[in-house]
Amino acid sequence: MTRTATLALAVTGLCTFASPIVAQGTPDPLFDYAHHVARRVAYGPTNALITTLTSSPTGPDDYITAQLSPPNKATSTAVQYHGGQLIADLVNTAGPLLPQQLGDPVTALDLFYAQLGYAMFSEWQLRELMTQFWERHFNTGLYTRAPYFNQGSAIADNNYVFWFEWQANEYYREHGLGGDGTFYGLLRYTAKHATMMVYLNTVYNKVINPGDTPNEDWARECLELYTVSPEHRDANGNWVPNYSQADIEEASRMFTGWDLDPAASYAFEFNTNEHAYPSSGQPTVLLTDSGLPISIAAPIAPAGLQEGEDLLVELAKHPATAQFICRKLIAEFVNEQTVFSPTSTLLNDMMAVWGTAGDIPAVMGVLLSSPDFKRARTRFTRARLPLQAVAATARAFDSTMEYSGLYPVAENLNAPYWAMESMGHRLLLYPAPNGFPTSNDAQMSPSVALERAYYASNLISGDFPVPFMTDTLEINLEQFVASVQPQLPGSPTMANSVPHLLAVVDHMLTSLYGSNYTLADELRVLDAMLGVVNHIGPTFDIANNDDYKAVLEGAAIMAAGMVQSGLR
Repeated sequence: MTRTATLALAVTGLCTFASPIVAQGTPDPLFDYAHHVARRVAYGPTNALITTLTSSPTGPDDYITAQLSPPNKATSTAVQYHGGQLIADLVNTAGPLLPQQLGDPVTALDLFYAQLGYAMFSEWQLRELMTQFWERHFNTGLYTRAPYFNQGSAIADNNYVFWFEWQANEYYREHGLGGDGTFYGLLRYTAKHATMMVYLNTVYNKVINPGDTPNEDWARECLELYTVSPEHRDANGNWVPNYSQADIEEASRMFTGWDLDPAASYAFEFNTNEHAYPSSGQPTVLLTDSGLPISIAAPIAPAGLQEGEDLLVELAKHPATAQFICRKLIAEFVNEQTVFSPTSTLLNDMMAVWGTAGDIPAVMGVLLSSPDFKRARTRFTRARLPLQAVAATARAFDSTMEYSGLYPVAENLNAPYWAMESMGHRLLLYPAPNGFPTSNDAQMSPSVALERAYYASNLISGDFPVPFMTDTLEINLEQFVASVQPQLPGSPTMANSVPHLLAVVDHMLTSLYGSNYTLADELRVLDAMLGVVNHIGPTFDIANNDDYKAVLEGAAIMAAGMVQSGLR
């Protein structure tokens, strides 16, 4: 007897159905495009989101349009801006998780939980993806800055570090897609913010005495990682260098005298007596190697701040910067191959709307409306980062946070946070300036694959091995499959109301993958369900709620473990 027939006969003993085995997913272009949008423009599909996206032929594109224009913080209620009552309560209500002013008690876990909460539950999903994009782009290592904020105790030191980190995170949230919405705005903010100024030693970039030399850390990373990048690709496809060591040295000089004022809550300040003014009095020319040099006017003391300000303006509008950022966005939202495709017009189209400051909503609008984004062959080609993996799995099964009093119990997010740690992703703690790696290769390893599977299994079953991880997200599988299942009978009888387990298989797979699954996938989920039956043994009774729930858990764990947490 074939494997298919064996499985069919085994399941026949548990439920009634019309045919011996269900068919693989039936292609539905709108349904599959909706799933693709939910995977790339959000942290993953939920049943409610897919229902919304498929409510009309333009549903996915309408969703993208709305996501490109998140609410303005200054003119919206807290609930509107944060994308839901749960998130507003989490960060804003009396007794909030996050600090409200400099020096408030706050821990690293508070920052991690808040970002996980935003990713899983905020209505403004694209904004959250962009927030994390800019966090990685302008990366700073959290604990590396504590010694600078010497307030007399380690607790106070960390309060300051965590406060400034959250302040920057909230700025990227407000302005990384909405608000000011320009790359220049993000660059200028980051360059003057305590988080980055301490991390890359701008606060020590001083020329006071003869023989003092500028500190190159910020200038070097600003050119290499944040703006023009080391090289760009010309119209002929050749790689052209963008800057030289001499450019780094001149840029370092331009940022001398940039400092923080501890007496004013570490606000930015400029000290003209620590600035190295150009000796020639002539404009400084940089990036000559790129073929598109920029000229920065020589300032007259005490106006040395203007040099660095002007340099940021020129870097933000430079074509090499536009190309670099657009390539990163293409890799993030389309795939890694399209970034360097000689036949793709997407990069040029995005650069065409960059403007003089880097119009991020316009650039993203071009990207997300492009054929490159929409075509089927780009789907399931990007490996999920650990944050995306834990959020997507929770969203896929309509997870909820336990709600208590004025704000949610943030410890519900213990499990996804520590699962991320096991996958190698520690939010805000990546030590190098280049940020957590996002390439597919960097996410692929046997150990990470196992951790993704463990997380899905433990989340669905609620059975985490570590005691402090037991406060976790709530998943109601009976409710999750209610649309395809009758209610269990009030008495232990099989008559007419026994759940159709094969319907569960298709519902699970369709909810997670759209129609992108096969007969082999269905058989794997069925096999998991039958494994539960065999484990329970002769006493198994499908009309028993505990047994029914155990079978659902087996199906969900197998369905989620195949691709759900790994690809998007």
